[in-house]
Amino acid sequence: MNWDDLRFFIAVANASNITDAGQALKVSASTVSRKILVLEQALSSVLFLKTTQGYFLTEAGQALLPMALEIEERLRLMERQLSRPGARMAGVCLLYTSDAADDTPC
Repeated sequence: MNWDDLRFFIAVANASNITDAGQALKVSASTVSRKILVLEQALSSVLFLKTTQGYFLTEAGQALLPMALEIEERLRLMERQLSRPGARMAGVCLLYTSDAADDTPC
């Protein structure tokens, strides 16, 4: 399975048609259609019910969608963290210490 094919799956699930999904991904509708077919073959599952009104998620597609969205979010997180190695963590840091004003060793 090609993980990149999940982008196409998510785009079609969001758009409910391959034309709008293709526009969102800046590829042709035939490329989207081909990617969906390849993904369905790789998973041995029909992911969309294809009608003249659009593409609608099957039960298998509905099961895959939350997992695909989670993978997409994790990939974005990796990209953000790895693209700025020194800027991964940011925020306020508070340090609480005891008062040792007399400089006497313990």
